Order: sequence, then structure tokens, then C-alpha cells
Amino acid sequence: MKAQDNGVARPPLVNLNPNVGKPAGLVPPAVCGVTGADVLWDNDVDGWHGFVHVTIGGTMGDITIAPAAPIFFCWHGYVDEIYDDWLRCSWSGWEDLGGMLTSGVGTASWAANRLDCFVKGHNNHMWHRWWNGTVWSAWQDLGGCIDATPAAVSWGPNRVDCFVRGMDNHMWHKWWDGSAWHGWEDLGGIILSSPSVASWGANRLDCFARGMNGHMWHKWWNGSTWSSWEDLGGIIDGRPTAVSWGPNRIDCFVRGMNNHMWHKWWDGNVWSGWEDLGGTLTAAPGAASWAANRLDCFAKGGDNSLWYKWIDTTTVHHHAGTFSGWHRLGGIFDDEPGAVSWGPRRIDVFVRGTDNHMWHRWWAH
Repeated sequence: MKAQDNGVARPPLVNLNPNVGKPAGLVPPAVCGVTGADVLWDNDVDGWHGFVHVTIGGTMGDITIAPAAPIFFCWHGYVDEIYDDWLRCSWSGWEDLGGMLTSGVGTASWAANRLDCFVKGHNNHMWHRWWNGTVWSAWQDLGGCIDATPAAVSWGPNRVDCFVRGMDNHMWHKWWDGSAWHGWEDLGGIILSSPSVASWGANRLDCFARGMNGHMWHKWWNGSTWSSWEDLGGIIDGRPTAVSWGPNRIDCFVRGMNNHMWHKWWDGNVWSGWEDLGGTLTAAPGAASWAANRLDCFAKGGDNSLWYKWIDTTTVHHHAGTFSGWHRLGGIFDDEPGAVSWGPRRIDVFVRGTDNHMWHRWWAH
């Protein structure tokens, strides 16, 4: 054991076999009954975690120098897995929704317990399947000749707007007005990725795509006209994803050239810089928001499974106002995930499985 900064040797570990097993209440399914993250730590984890430190003793038993013990990080990784177990309690299993997909999934919701999903089918058309609160529809062919994953958003009841990259590399638009589908409308541009779209108000649409220079580009509808394309910089890989959690707010997430997830946001007045959120992404991310100042992000990791990261403003022990670490949700899938929320504390995630079916997993807490 190395000496401390004052030259005094750190005390050796006393007991390398503390034999203090995980309490039964921290093992699934029992841990699923814990009502909150703070309760989990305060009532169930903290005392046991500290007792193990003391039982091992030496450097591990002194809170001021414990991180210097080689066993410290292994122990805390084990403790952190309890939190992951607790998080997974609120996630459903994977649901197979069939189809023959050749892209990821674009998702929208225009009402509580309503989901609309859009994909590229084997004939290069855009296909649509929806949940009406009771049952899933059959697949509906909406035509077009599209390249890669559609984007979708709703700005009001019974309204859905879809955007795709056409075979001419333009962005194209198709929309449902509550009675019928309209379009396709050619919105131009030369885009090198599928687009993404968010809406922060009625009859407002903000679209994002990777341009020919590798930057993220932005085009918006203000209720009466479309803007020109705006260069927002960055060097991105694949399509951006965008989400809004309130009026005049947009958050964008991309895969950077270092395979990290990067974040850029509009606060109502200016665009931020780019924020590096880490990870090892192998596809573009997805994002959803179920409350003001709440963001939930999803990515395909280096193991081809689903990984999850969020901003949590509701708890103390998990650094309110900052992003969580990355948490693994499993599965094996292709393309970027699609995510949407239809109400508070609800998230639905869709992916293209390795069987080319659409798979669904949801969180309700």
C-alpha cells in the first residue's frame, strides 16, 4: 500500500474475506418493492455498504483514504449493480411486434396510451403501426421511396408529422391531420442521414439532419413558413435525435466521431455548445422526455444491446441536475433505437431486432 501525501503509510486491509452477503431485500424480486432511489440508499444499501468497509478495515475502513484501496472500486461496482437491478424492475420485458424492417423505428404519441411507429419496409416504403390503447394495428403501407429510419412527432391531438430522407437526399414530409394522410412534400436540402424532429408548441416543427459537411443542420416550421437550413456545427456520425420538454426548448443528441454521445440544446434564446456525454455508441441515439427538464437517452452499445442514460432532477443521491451514468437494458438489435413518452413517468422504446422484427420495451414507474 502506497504512502499518503504526508508520507505516512496507509494501513493494510485487515479482512479480505468479510463474508457479509448481500441482504435478501436487495436481491430481485424483493428489491423491486423499494419505493424510490433515495429510500433504496438510505434504508437498505448505505448501512450494509458501510459495514463492509469497516469489516474489511485498514484503508477501506477510513472514509478519507478508502479509494486508495484496490478493492474499493470493485466493491462499489458491486453496490452500483443493486441500483441497476432496481431500475430494471420498472422495465417490461421485450415484446415482438413483427414486421420486416430495414431501418430503425421512428415514434410519436399524440395522446395518453397512444403510440405511432414508422419504419422503412422491405419495399423501401414507409410503414406504420399504432397502439390505440387496447390493441396494436396491422402494418399500414404509407408509400414513398425512403432511405433509412423515418422521424415522427406530434404537436397536438390526432396529429402526426413524419420526415424521411428520400432517394434524392432531400428531406420529405408526410402528415396525418386527424382525417387523412397528406404529402409527400419535398423540403429540399442535401442530407446524409435520416432526419429527426421535435415540437415545442402547436404547429411548430424543428428538424435536424447531418449535412454534406458532417455538421448538424436545422430547418423549422413556424406555423406558416419553413425556414432555410441552418448549420449548427459539430462533426457527427449518423442522424441526430431531438426532443422537447417545454415551450421554446429543444435538446439534440448525436453520435460523435469518437463514438461518444454528444448533447446540444436550445434554451429559448441561444444554442449551447456541444457537451460530451461519453459512452461507446455503435448507432445514433434516441431520446424522450416525460416531464419538464427530464431527458431519457438510449443507445446501441458496443455489445449491441440497449443502454440508457438520463438527467434526474428528482433525487439527491444521484446528482440532481446532471446526467446519470450509463445503464444496460439488454437485448440484441440493429440500427438506432426510437423512444417516446405518452405521459408522466412513462417511456416506450422500439428497436429493430436481428430478426428484422420491431421489438418494444417500456418503463412505467
